[in-house]
Amino acid sequence: QIDKPDALEWTRFTQRAQHVRCLDWNVPFSISLPALLTLSKHRPASHVLLPNLRQLVWHEPRPQYFQFWNLFLTPTLRDLQIQSISPEPKALLALFQHAAEVCKEVKILHLGIDTGRPPKNADNFAWLCGGEVGDAFTIFLEGLKFLRDYSADASMSAGCVQALARLPQLEMLFLKVGRHDLKNLAQQLPMRNPDSAAEEACFGSLRVLELHVPVLDATTRAVIGALQSCTLEDFTLVPQHPPDTATFRAHLEVISRASYSTSLTAIELDFDSTRREKEISLQTLDLGVALRPLYALPQIRTMKISGPVVTLSERTLSDIAAAWPALNVLALISTVVHPSASAYCPSLADLAPLACRCPKLSVLELHLSAIEVPTETKMTSLLGEGPSRCQLRYLAAYDAPIVNPARVAACLSRLFPALKNVEYYGRALFPRNGREVYEKNWKRVQDYSRGVEPPVNPLMHPLNE
Repeated sequence: QIDKPDALEWTRFTQRAQHVRCLDWNVPFSISLPALLTLSKHRPASHVLLPNLRQLVWHEPRPQYFQFWNLFLTPTLRDLQIQSISPEPKALLALFQHAAEVCKEVKILHLGIDTGRPPKNADNFAWLCGGEVGDAFTIFLEGLKFLRDYSADASMSAGCVQALARLPQLEMLFLKVGRHDLKNLAQQLPMRNPDSAAEEACFGSLRVLELHVPVLDATTRAVIGALQSCTLEDFTLVPQHPPDTATFRAHLEVISRASYSTSLTAIELDFDSTRREKEISLQTLDLGVALRPLYALPQIRTMKISGPVVTLSERTLSDIAAAWPALNVLALISTVVHPSASAYCPSLADLAPLACRCPKLSVLELHLSAIEVPTETKMTSLLGEGPSRCQLRYLAAYDAPIVNPARVAACLSRLFPALKNVEYYGRALFPRNGREVYEKNWKRVQDYSRGVEPPVNPLMHPLNE
């Protein structure tokens, strides 16, 4: 609280304020609204409270407090993070207009501003801004020539995305685009700068991209095909609704032919619709068919795919091992339901190609059946006489039935000598107390893998006898 605003000692404040580099404003309820109003009203003309500020984290959900960002915007800012809920449009307009004038050297911009649902749009994305506010935001983005890292947890207009696409140093991008703006964007990419004789690259310097869209269709294929970065390494694609196998494969074909196909090393495709599983018809995603276009990219090191019903074919793991020898992380997961009984489920023996051909594999997550354990003769035929060179350290077995944890642990030690962490996950319901038994048995596998003799668990008996 400021009791005597006319007697504020600005000289001492200014001497100390010049040394402040970071302000983390995370709902500081100890600062009253009258105090902020007093500072805003009585500070000297053109006086910035913290003139050498480098980072401003402004997390302010109260609309009446949101406007006081104007006390802290400075030309020295390099990292600007703003979060609010339903701020007044005029406050957003003032923010973006002032930031466009003052903040020219921002390198990191993170926004979590929810202004509600976009007009005439059925998507579940929150809406960042449109109309006059959107135009001001576009102008702000166009001036950020040094921006390297951008994220906004809300849908953006096509104009804002175009402004980002032209930025020469943008490397990391978290982007949500609704159906209507995605169509507009697809029609306008790639773009040309009328003031330049040469065509500008669309997101030409991107290294990391996370793209959220309503669905996968011809529009999304056009957008991901228009990305002209030759340096993109990490691509995450998150549609709200899971695709069928043919649609998914068509998108992977676009990725395999894109300008970034030779630089891409990590792909994550998240079709997890668990929050809406009762509202959608679940389609089976056959990775044995869908993944084939990506086998032309031998540099892949990370592949993560999660969706409601994800299945493999008998050759999928063998094909993956042959195509991606540099593989480090592999996760192929059904998040809603266990694949049907008729669907193929990998066995322990099916992991041998990964152990033989992917020596750098360190993380493996997939549905697995450990009922059948290969004999020593079978293991020798699969792996050869020498020890496996695979560096796997973590295994997550999803909905994985298991009978003999000691034999399974011995088999896994042959496949993956460095394995120390084994966990069980899943939502499938098995007869009797099967799920509880499997969880306990996989815990015993981890104990064996760590050289610990696990205690005999009475839960083993119902399914083992």
